[in-house]
Amino acid sequence: MTSSKPYRELLHTGLPIVLGQVGTIFVSFADNIMVGHHSTHELAAASFVNNIFALVFIFGMGFAYGLTPLVTHAYTRERYARAGHLMLHSLLLNVLVALVVSLLMLALYLNLEHTDLPSELIPIAKPYYLLQLLSFVLFMLFNAFKQFFDGSGRTDVGMWVVLASNGLNIFGNWLFIFGHWGLPEWGLWGAGLSTVLARLFTLLAFVYFFGRVAHFRLAFPRPIRWRLRRLYLRSLVHMGMPIGLYAGVEAGAFTIALLFVTKLGVIPLAVHQILCVVTTIGYFVYYGLGAATTILVSRSRARGDLVGARLAVRVGIEVSFGVALNAMLLMWLGRHQIGYIFGSDPALAEMVAVGLIPVILYQIGDALQVIYANALRGMQDVLFLAIAATAVHMGLEPLLNYVFGFRLGLTDPALQLTAIWSAYPIGLLTLGLLLRYRFRKITFIK
Repeated sequence: MTSSKPYRELLHTGLPIVLGQVGTIFVSFADNIMVGHHSTHELAAASFVNNIFALVFIFGMGFAYGLTPLVTHAYTRERYARAGHLMLHSLLLNVLVALVVSLLMLALYLNLEHTDLPSELIPIAKPYYLLQLLSFVLFMLFNAFKQFFDGSGRTDVGMWVVLASNGLNIFGNWLFIFGHWGLPEWGLWGAGLSTVLARLFTLLAFVYFFGRVAHFRLAFPRPIRWRLRRLYLRSLVHMGMPIGLYAGVEAGAFTIALLFVTKLGVIPLAVHQILCVVTTIGYFVYYGLGAATTILVSRSRARGDLVGARLAVRVGIEVSFGVALNAMLLMWLGRHQIGYIFGSDPALAEMVAVGLIPVILYQIGDALQVIYANALRGMQDVLFLAIAATAVHMGLEPLLNYVFGFRLGLTDPALQLTAIWSAYPIGLLTLGLLLRYRFRKITFIK
């Protein structure tokens, strides 16, 4: 029988991350609810832009994740200066990634008229697109700090900063979308402005804590003697690129689905955005538990304790499956009401109720693949992770999107949307099983 200690360790490490992610879920809901009640066309434009940017945001976040297990490994072995040098190198790499990706996204911005986005949405989408581009640069800057904090065991710092930023974002939405306190009614552009200001606050808050928390002086003795080292750059790229690819291709799978859904019209496009928001109910909690699993597995690896690594993953799976079952129940019971949270259009609400069915079905597979992906991250075995994710998200799922959505003779947009999303219960479960196989193989104990 497993003692309660592994569960306490997981929750002690992961609960601050989970709480921060719950705040992010709340912001995402509030953002889309406010935009949806302001205008269905603005919600549809936000759906297009947010799904395009989800690809780069999640790739950037995944790339930054490479720092966490390296810092955890260094702290476990009391090599604090190494952890500090890794953080500074990570900050430099994140800036470079932000600049390169921003140039690519700017090129796409200049060609928005050549996409399948309905012409009436383009004037709404373009200003919001530019604000998302600016917020991405800020996002990449503060992520280096957050991953360092998490890897060093101070997950509470990230939690408080993220929660404060989320509160500021929601308040900014209320001000700028609807024009309260004498401000102009900016609608979707106001939502984008609020996001930029909240992320600027996040960056400044992390910098403040970095200078104030005594815990980090071990990693950054004064004066800091820092020079560029290829070893640290190679370590971060070796970890960050496969994890970024894993995260990026997952977001890419939903972006491909977006391109299919765009052909179905404005309401299906708005519903697609709602489904993307609702699915975060489970995903961001799995992410928090997965991040804690990475830290615990990395500590066990640094000590040469494969039994401890397996136990940490087992506990992570059990807790995340409990979360998944509750998320499934919540979505099933509320499927007919959820659409009305985002707008008053009955056609939109009915389509959401049908489209939620595959979202409900893939929660177990999503939890499985998140925990095992983070377990491999903790073991610093990430190449297989990237290969398997690419095969599933860029091969299997887009094929099923197309076949289910357009080759089964469906003509009702609601059924076509649901069919397109039905690729994910199959894809995520397949990926979860592949990652489970790899983790058990590299941690095999006779």
